[in-house]
Parts: sequence; structure tokens; C-alpha cells
Amino acid sequence: MDLLRRLLSFSPDQRITVEEALAHPYVAAFHNSKNESVLQRPITVQINDNHKLTIKDYRDALYQYIQKQ
Repeated sequence: MDLLRRLLSFSPDQRITVEEALAHPYVAAFHNSKNESVLQRPITVQINDNHKLTIKDYRDALYQYIQKQ
């Protein structure tokens, strides 16, 4: 519950970072920093928020964007 509460915090300033989440006891056993890369820049997905997409369409657009990076 602690991890969920921290991940879902409304305020971005109070929300847990990725690094903090990976170090959280709930998921720490699954974290292996040797096999994980760190992106040095933020990801900005160019999807029009004013256009309603299905879950599948949104997921497909997100995967396509990631593959281009």
C-alpha cells in the first residue's frame, strides 16, 4: 500500500521517483541495475490529448513512439 500511495500521489513534487520505486522493498527483489538502462532525458509522447483513443490504439501509438527512439 505504501508503494501505491507514493506512486499515485497527486502532486508530482511528492510522487515517488522511478529510482525510489525500484529501491522500494516491495519491488527491490526484482530490480537488477546491471540489466537496466537509464534514459538521460524525459520522454514526451506526441499524442493529441484532445482525440479520444481506445486503449489498444493508445498502446499501439505508445509502442510505435518507443520503437522510433
